[in-house]
Amino acid sequence: MLPNSFLPITWIELVQLCLAVLCGIVIGFEREAHQKPAGITTLVIVTLASTLVMQVGFRLAELGGGITPADPSRMATAVVTGIGFLGAGMIIRNAKVIHGVNTAATIWCMACVGLAIGAGAYFAAGAVTLLARVALHFEGQRLTKLAEMRAARRRDAGLPPEPPDDGY
Repeated sequence: MLPNSFLPITWIELVQLCLAVLCGIVIGFEREAHQKPAGITTLVIVTLASTLVMQVGFRLAELGGGITPADPSRMATAVVTGIGFLGAGMIIRNAKVIHGVNTAATIWCMACVGLAIGAGAYFAAGAVTLLARVALHFEGQRLTKLAEMRAARRRDAGLPPEPPDDGY
């Protein structure tokens, strides 16, 4: 049976969970703006869940009281491994084109942001969120320009427009 001190959530944990939601929204909004499959909902859930896992890891370490070795980094390792498998499922190879690498990397990054928040590394989590947002913004601009160039070449060659991308 768990002690009563394990049940109530502290205000710090609540702030951490709110920060996780905010970070997930910041990156998810950028992904949805470019119509990518992992948007606000997915990234909020990934960031929120990984924050919770890290919080639980620290709670379990506290419960051990030094008698039983408990290491919160084991929980973080499980998250990183599990998200790696989830990300691998997002990557699709279609002929010579590979889709989903940025989506997989974004999911993995946000899981790490959630772990950082759960561990109390707020500045690092915020910095990575903002840097990832900037990187995704420039990648989105680059992809838009490439698509416009491709469409112009097809139009100049008298070819029909490309079929719409499936979002992966």
